[in-house]
Amino acid sequence: MSYPETDQPVADTAAEIEYTIAHDVPEALQWSYDAEPTNGGITIVVGGVTKWAVDITAAGPGFMPLARMRLPEAGTATITLLAGGAAVTGKLNATFGER
Repeated sequence: MSYPETDQPVADTAAEIEYTIAHDVPEALQWSYDAEPTNGGITIVVGGVTKWAVDITAAGPGFMPLARMRLPEAGTATITLLAGGAAVTGKLNATFGER
């Protein structure tokens, strides 16, 4: 399954793009920033604990395959593309597999 996020401008460091999932596991992430981000990155948080994080320092697209991350049966995960800075637009797509 793939859940692409619609275009959402990320105008300042407080804005984030999030996915909340309960039944599937993330297998890969694709992202882009339209300009060089300031403090750009992606986090995966499960039950309030950061399980995976990466910094993104360049404009343009990126791709990261993930090892099959096991999620708690009753938990959810939030995948967040961090705001890239003023006037920087970010996009995030995640591909999921079944548990």
